[in-house]
Amino acid sequence: MGKDFQSQIFGSFLGGSTLEDCYAAAAKIAAHYLDIIDTRGEDIADEELLELISESRNRSKHLDEYGQQKSAAIATPKRLSELIGDKSVKEAGVSCRFIIAKVLHLF
Repeated sequence: MGKDFQSQIFGSFLGGSTLEDCYAAAAKIAAHYLDIIDTRGEDIADEELLELISESRNRSKHLDEYGQQKSAAIATPKRLSELIGDKSVKEAGVSCRFIIAKVLHLF
């Protein structure tokens, strides 16, 4: 959702002829995305919702070549291979789509 939202918001600032027009256009886009969040996406198709809330990353290297680097695109296939034991998720050129559903804050 972040990339779509950002591109639409930034684009709206270029469309108005006055500062108020720009703010109104940005507010309309923001309201649309707030509605999706508030309704938990119940008014849009499942495929569209998944497109909004998921991320996709392609890895060019074998998973082991990333060493101790940390990112969701690296952690997701590592965890998946632990769960299902599938070595194909570790190969180079694998595309990974994931949803970050919960963030833990450690203090």
